[in-house]
Amino acid sequence: MSIYWNEFLETGVAELDESYQTLFARINSYTKDVSEDKFESGVYILFRSVDKYVQSHFPVEEEWLKKNEYPDYQIHLAQHEYFRNKFAAIKRKSSMAPGLVTEVHKDVVDWLMLHVSKDDKAWIAYLKRQKNPEPDQTSRDLTVCPKCGKRAGKGKYCAHCGFLMAIATCYKCGSPIITDGKFCTNCGTSLEHTNCRDCGAANKPEALFCSSCGAKLNK
Repeated sequence: MSIYWNEFLETGVAELDESYQTLFARINSYTKDVSEDKFESGVYILFRSVDKYVQSHFPVEEEWLKKNEYPDYQIHLAQHEYFRNKFAAIKRKSSMAPGLVTEVHKDVVDWLMLHVSKDDKAWIAYLKRQKNPEPDQTSRDLTVCPKCGKRAGKGKYCAHCGFLMAIATCYKCGSPIITDGKFCTNCGTSLEHTNCRDCGAANKPEALFCSSCGAKLNK
């Protein structure tokens, strides 16, 4: 399926818009390669383009959002970090690795298209509203759930799938966390609760003593 650049995705920032258009063109070329049974060569070229996109586009976009005080900057930053790690893991695999085709489609192509068409469109809309404010509409209304891709609403949880939207940070390195993963994607620190061996109570991963009985926790 071909995906085309359109005016609704324009940011008004020439550097960002140019990288978007290049990405869309490369993904369309990749889908054509796959349809012609040229996956191995197609994925090699795709990876080079996505690598360049991640290294050049993401930092510029992050700087732009921070400069414009985008309310969901930390969520967007965490999504970028998630993709950086996922993409790095996929790149390490051989082009003949079992299931790689599915991974590339789902975790690279589909993720990027969803991110651009949903999450990026949300901050683009926010910036446009800053220039032309509309009553009774906030950026939090437009926040996109990273799990189901729908607008999450204003609550702590996504209104559609219940995904926790609240921002947490790794107690060791301070990186934002928005997923239910067991480890920090930045430093690898365990994020799981520690159960006290004496009373069985659950404690935060950074706790040294049990909050229920005061016993020292084994680390």
